[in-house]
Amino acid sequence: MEPPRAQLQYQRYFVGNPEDREAVKDTEPQRRSLYKAVSQLVRAYANVADDMEEAGYHLTTTSAFSRR
Repeated sequence: MEPPRAQLQYQRYFVGNPEDREAVKDTEPQRRSLYKAVSQLVRAYANVADDMEEAGYHLTTTSAFSRR
């Protein structure tokens, strides 16, 4: 399967057809994997957010991250 690139493709990949309960159930592993990856990313960022310069990021980069 090709990786999704547009919003509708992402919806079909992670949710399937929202009107079809079986399709929604079949795509549950993809959603769980996405939620787990996002959760890990957020935790990793939270762990280094206060020490971005020590982690090797330039001051302007860290400022851009904190403004978002």
